[in-house]
Amino acid sequence: MSKLLIVIPSYNEADNIENVIEDWYKVVEKIGPESRLVIFDGSSKDGTDEIIRNLQRSMPQLELQIFPKCGHGATLHIAYKYALDVGAEYVFQTDADGQTISSEFWNFWTQREQYVMQVGYRKRRQDGFGRLIVTRTLRLILFLSFGLWIPDANTPFRLIRAAPL
Repeated sequence: MSKLLIVIPSYNEADNIENVIEDWYKVVEKIGPESRLVIFDGSSKDGTDEIIRNLQRSMPQLELQIFPKCGHGATLHIAYKYALDVGAEYVFQTDADGQTISSEFWNFWTQREQYVMQVGYRKRRQDGFGRLIVTRTLRLILFLSFGLWIPDANTPFRLIRAAPL
C-alpha cells in the first residue's frame, strides 16, 4: 500500500473548499487509510477553516494546517516539507480553486512507479487577466531559457515521488 498525501494550499477559498475537499477526499479513501488530504491554509479571513473543521468530523483522513499567510510558493514548500516529515511516499499537489478534476488523477497514479514526477496542465485557465499574463510570461521565459514550451508552467496538478523530493 502506498502512502499518498494530497496537499492543497488555500487562502480565502470558502466558496470552493467544500466541493474541492469532497471531490479529492474520495481519492485518499480509495488509496487507503494511511493516505491523507491536507489543506494548508494561510489564515483565511472568510471562514475557510471553519468549513474544513466541520468536514473533518466525518472525514478522518482530512487534515488542516493553519499558518500565517506567506504566498502560494512558500505554502507549497511548507506542504512538501510536511509531507516528507510525515513519511509520505507520494505527494500530489492541487489547488483549492476547483480548476482540477480528481478523476484525471488516476492516469497519474497508475503510472506512479514509472516516473519521479508527473505534471498535468489545464487546457483552459479560469483565472483573471493578470494571472494569465504571469503564466504566459513564465512560459516565454522558460522557452527562451531552456527551449521548452510548457503549456501550463504553473500547473496545480503534480504527482511527485517523495524520495527525490
